[in-house]
Amino acid sequence: LPFAMQDGQRGTLRLPGVQEEHAGEYICVASSSAGTASATVTLEVGVAPQLFSIPHDVSVDVGENVTLPCSARGFPMPSVTWSRGDGRPVSRGPDGHAGALQLHSGGLLIHSAWIDDEGLYTCEAQNQFGSIRAEARVTITGLEPPVLARGASSLTTVIGQPLTIPCMLMDGIPLPERYWQHNGKQQLPSVTSPCDGSLHIDRVIPEDAGTYVCTAINVVGSANLSVTLDVHDPPEIRPGPLHYIANEGVAITLTCESGGWPKPTLVWTKVDSFNSLKSCGPLGPEGQLHIPSPTAEDAGIYVCTASSPAGFASRETQLSVNTKPTLVGRSDHETTVKMAVEAGSEVILPCEAQGSPTPLVIWLRDGRPIPPVFTVLPSGSLKISDVRLIDSKFYTCAAVNPAGNVSLTYNLRVQGLCPPHLVLKEQTPFPLDLCCLLRLPGFSPAVGTPTSCSPRGAR
Repeated sequence: LPFAMQDGQRGTLRLPGVQEEHAGEYICVASSSAGTASATVTLEVGVAPQLFSIPHDVSVDVGENVTLPCSARGFPMPSVTWSRGDGRPVSRGPDGHAGALQLHSGGLLIHSAWIDDEGLYTCEAQNQFGSIRAEARVTITGLEPPVLARGASSLTTVIGQPLTIPCMLMDGIPLPERYWQHNGKQQLPSVTSPCDGSLHIDRVIPEDAGTYVCTAINVVGSANLSVTLDVHDPPEIRPGPLHYIANEGVAITLTCESGGWPKPTLVWTKVDSFNSLKSCGPLGPEGQLHIPSPTAEDAGIYVCTASSPAGFASRETQLSVNTKPTLVGRSDHETTVKMAVEAGSEVILPCEAQGSPTPLVIWLRDGRPIPPVFTVLPSGSLKISDVRLIDSKFYTCAAVNPAGNVSLTYNLRVQGLCPPHLVLKEQTPFPLDLCCLLRLPGFSPAVGTPTSCSPRGAR
């Protein structure tokens, strides 16, 4: 063996510079006159690891696969391990990302490259005779900042309605995360759609009004989308009187309290005889309708309508007007009527009253209630049958209702005297009733039929 030195006396074989190719089986043979003997010795030569396939710096788009080669040889066969420059393990990530997988050849396969996969990777081959390392940097490319679709900057809805505010992602690599804020406070994830990032509210309440901000963020950057929500409350008219009663000439105010957002506009209308609506006004600061001097023409059905962009509401109110009593055929300035009648006749003192409600008619004689023998007719007039001299008095008719009263006084004079000398110039075979009626200056004849001029007893 040219590369070895043998010592026959000692029986040794010395290899001064062992090389890998010196490995193998060596046979030692001992011989003498007595014979020969041999033994086989196996020499294994350990070799420090050597890399024959090393990794290089590489750039890869997000989601792509990349393999970092690392093949080693040596004896015994080196073990190959991978590590990261930041000290993190090369394994499956906590977010479920597949991470990296070491191949049988020693290379490292990064499946579906992600942002977290970027960094410095070290391959190390090692056995008991040494170790060797190689490094390579992985750079993730193809990143895009978030881009959100722009829509309406303000929305309007009505209380109780469902609402969805979109937050559509147009671009972003890696896929951005989206979250919502309402008036600066984080929204609960339960109201956010996980598939498209939109914000959904099942039933809108007034507290949902305000400013909503959708934020999309990834490692490259972020984008915001701001939407202002205005929640409308449909108009409502609060409970109030459904029937007003006014006295003629006395001011009255019809109220109509409303609620809602935005503040409703109030309009009063009156139902006319054709069943159509006629506008009324002007209105007070709170929408009340003021009628300074109501008359019978003002009575009827009034409709208060509250309207806003969220809808409208209306309520009917009835107005009744009590009109002052009036006497048919008499002027308001006429207070006393003089009347002369014949004793024994029937007289009617007119007192037909009109007004709303129907006035109550009261008769007085010289300021006291009339005797029960007198008759008050359904029209309100007073009938005196068989009038006598004692009935010459003042008779006052008063018509009263809640709107006021009116009165008329009759100065009744009953006459029963006949002329002292009555001469019949002609005779007649038939019975003849003679009667005289004395007309007094300033007195009007009463309504009735003369029956007798003879004086009667007093009442």
